[in-house]
Amino acid sequence: MPISRALLSALWLVLFGLLPIDAALARSPNHQIGDPEAVARIRITNPAVQASLAKLRARWQGQWSPVFDRTTGFLRRLYGGRFRSRQIDPIQVARSFLSDHRPIFGSGESSSGLLCSSPAGHHVRFRQSINGVPVYGANATIHLDRDLAIRAVTSSCRSVAAPPETARLTAEQALAIATEAVAVRGALRGPSSTELFIRAYESGPRFVYRVRIPAVEPMGDWELLVDAVKGRVLEKRDLIRRLTGRGKVFDPNPVVTLRNPGLKNQNGSDSAVPAEAYREVELLDLDGSGMLRGPYADLSKSKPEPAVETKGVYSYTRSNKRLGQVMVYFHLDRAQRYIQSLGFSSVVRRPQVAIVDGTPEDNSSFSPLTKQLTLGAGGVDDSEDADTILHEYGHAILDDQVPGFADNSEGIAIGEGFADYWAAAMRPDSSYYPTLIAMWDATAYSDHSPPYLRRIDGTKRYPGDFTGDGHSDGEIWSACLRQVWQNLGSKDSDRLVLQSHYFLHPDSRFADAANALLQADRQLNEGRHVPMIRSVFVDRGILQLSGTLSVTVTNGSGKPLAAQVLVEGRPGPLTTSELTGSIEVPLPPGDYRVTVRSFGYVEKKALTVKVEADQTATLAIALEPAPLWNLSGRVLRGDTSEPVPATIALKGTPVRSLRTQGDGTFSVKVPAGTYTLVAWSLGFRPFVKADLTVQQDTTLSVSVTRLPSVLIVANDERKGYARFYQSSLTTAGLSCDTWDAGAQGAVQEEGLLGYPLVVWVTGQKSVDSFTAADQAIVRRYLESGGRMIVSGQELGFELGKTPFYRELLGARFVSDTTVARQIEGAGLSFKIEGGDGANNQLFPDVIAVADGVPGVEPYLSYSGGQGVAAVRSRPCESRLVYLAFGFEGIDTKANRDAVMKGLLSWLKPTAVDVVARISRFNRLAAQEEGSTTQADRWTQYADSYAQMAAEWILGLSDSEKSEVREFVGTRGAEFRMIRRALGTATLDR
Repeated sequence: MPISRALLSALWLVLFGLLPIDAALARSPNHQIGDPEAVARIRITNPAVQASLAKLRARWQGQWSPVFDRTTGFLRRLYGGRFRSRQIDPIQVARSFLSDHRPIFGSGESSSGLLCSSPAGHHVRFRQSINGVPVYGANATIHLDRDLAIRAVTSSCRSVAAPPETARLTAEQALAIATEAVAVRGALRGPSSTELFIRAYESGPRFVYRVRIPAVEPMGDWELLVDAVKGRVLEKRDLIRRLTGRGKVFDPNPVVTLRNPGLKNQNGSDSAVPAEAYREVELLDLDGSGMLRGPYADLSKSKPEPAVETKGVYSYTRSNKRLGQVMVYFHLDRAQRYIQSLGFSSVVRRPQVAIVDGTPEDNSSFSPLTKQLTLGAGGVDDSEDADTILHEYGHAILDDQVPGFADNSEGIAIGEGFADYWAAAMRPDSSYYPTLIAMWDATAYSDHSPPYLRRIDGTKRYPGDFTGDGHSDGEIWSACLRQVWQNLGSKDSDRLVLQSHYFLHPDSRFADAANALLQADRQLNEGRHVPMIRSVFVDRGILQLSGTLSVTVTNGSGKPLAAQVLVEGRPGPLTTSELTGSIEVPLPPGDYRVTVRSFGYVEKKALTVKVEADQTATLAIALEPAPLWNLSGRVLRGDTSEPVPATIALKGTPVRSLRTQGDGTFSVKVPAGTYTLVAWSLGFRPFVKADLTVQQDTTLSVSVTRLPSVLIVANDERKGYARFYQSSLTTAGLSCDTWDAGAQGAVQEEGLLGYPLVVWVTGQKSVDSFTAADQAIVRRYLESGGRMIVSGQELGFELGKTPFYRELLGARFVSDTTVARQIEGAGLSFKIEGGDGANNQLFPDVIAVADGVPGVEPYLSYSGGQGVAAVRSRPCESRLVYLAFGFEGIDTKANRDAVMKGLLSWLKPTAVDVVARISRFNRLAAQEEGSTTQADRWTQYADSYAQMAAEWILGLSDSEKSEVREFVGTRGAEFRMIRRALGTATLDR
């Protein structure tokens, strides 16, 4: 889940102890449970992806089913067919396939493949990287059968560019920052690690250090992502999967063996458990050291000391803490041998280190960093219940098969559910409450009768019973696996579940894991159990019975069309590809009515199609051109009815904008429909006509009115901060317009140039505060002599490296935030928090005067020597004030009015300044001599502005008119309108 600025803001509060980490995650719009099917077949518009997909289809054998990620647009799963390569090495086969079809896997390159084998064949996992730096969480795995034919592809790759800023921190600095953020105390349980990654966020890619710390205090396998540029902790989590409630001993435990739920711990006494609860077992392949250490289990680190028996006889009862070590060794060793008997020769095939009584808490855990199990001594010793031992070993299994697994709440639930399933699957006696987990350990805390920690036969469904708690939600997943077990039997079910893990990635969710089981059955069992498995997950709400609707739209001559496809009962329209005119969408079986529309063509309604499970229903539609009607009008001044030159645009349509004729008229051919028409004219307020219905030739009267003094461009994600600026401008005696970019779209050149003063408001926005088009328009506005206030707390973070930030805003970015909230300078002193302000200043930027840019001076500063908060500059021989904080955050109305008054005293143009802009417009028109269209447009702008200025000076005082009269004198023909308005007799040159 790329990370959002909302989440970063919340994490800032976490670092200062103002918000719990769970609450911070809840603030992220992307941190949510999601829908039952985590991926879907979506429209693919990228030409390179289309070409690669076409190449792939030409080589397919069988019925392949590609699934693309609805967020990234790149391949997520490819199941169902078989592709045979001429290569004889599985890594070569996989690398060749990846190289041939790189566009469907995102950007960048891949690292050397990591090969592992399973009963179904081979699995080659690649890691996506950019310029040698791995992309966090991005992998692609090619799955081959025993004949080296490709049978499936799974991927979490994405389109990621190299970050614009290079990494500044060293690995050592990142480790120090992470250690401080976790507040690590004392020695570690193992070595820490630090690795540089590229992490994709909504605001763009960043270099991050992934720091992993296996700490004792606070206990946890801490993983943190540290911004490699700014040193800020972006993400933090504990990787340890813990089980609350402990017990691992006997076979599986005294309650099950004796069928007696009334047993009690009695402080670990021998008398609490009868002798018949014990079972004599063989401890295989001990290494001869006397310790419980063999090829698949290692108890040599257990506390208070490891068991040592030189004769190899480990005969203990409960009063001897070494009993737990014997039982952990036995159950781990037996579980590993069982895994190998199923055909998996490389799953956790190592001496699994387990520390019995490793913590006094009633808690056990598996550490993904140290790869160790830790069994707690609280309550009933966790090592006295095989369910607890095997639950934690289940985490080790999943971690070994899918490194880094559980990158989301559903993944955590999958891990907990599988671990519970595994504990139950390994029981030798399934006749006594086989679905209740940890019945002996639970006697210390459970209110159930009989006691248990969790059950794997519950009735929970997704998503209604999903809570976000991994242990509770794990009962959804374990119940599904148990149902499969009941239908297949133990060995076939266990083999299928283990095989399915190879098709998972760290960010897999319930639907991904369910589909992984289906794919595992196709490869292990030729799909014999697919209907049964699917029905289990459909009943639980994780999957939906679905078929596929394939729609292709063309025009009358067979050319593909980009068209909207509306399926009755499905929210929102789909859009077909411009290249192929096609789209595929999964749908539950049933009868559907489909409507297809494309601009300029006759809509086709109520087309009926039947979708069947596991089948593809096709719909081919040819649209006929729609009759066109003439939409015409004339743009006139509201006060004089004179024609006005303007640009006409129909929002949300492919119709190109057009200019009015000399008499203010315009005309355009459009199909019948409802439109929003916008007329832009320099010096006049934009005219907006919404809900304009055209069913025949239609004539529209467009009346425009003169501009006020100020335009507020509200590009603040529709937060409404413009009201703070408007209030202070009104108090200063200035009237203003507001253009809400979020609601009305980007402001246009003609809608900006005529205002003497523009205020650009960005709030907390950190993406597209000024798009490339915005930057070009702002530059033109300043070159024409306009004055400007720019206010935003994230502009340095977003634009600090751009020429726009340096040359036009006059600033050098220093820091993304400061703890200072008091600002001083220019005779002012105020806070940017509290009071009746917006209280939104989480990341006010610290800036400095841009190096080498003339005419820039610091204006306001953060108190306590924390740096510059605002600068005044003279870009393009104009004037601009840049506030590196949000004006809306100033604490009181009185302070906001005072700040605005100070800004206006420097920015407000004189009468001569207003008139002098005529020369600026003419100069810009002359610069466009290489383009007749551009030159004509700017010449028209110059004429429109001159006329606007000539009318404006009529309202000036006599002294101001005198100053203007002296300025224009005999300067030239470009000021003739001004001289006429003043009634001067001077001849034009």
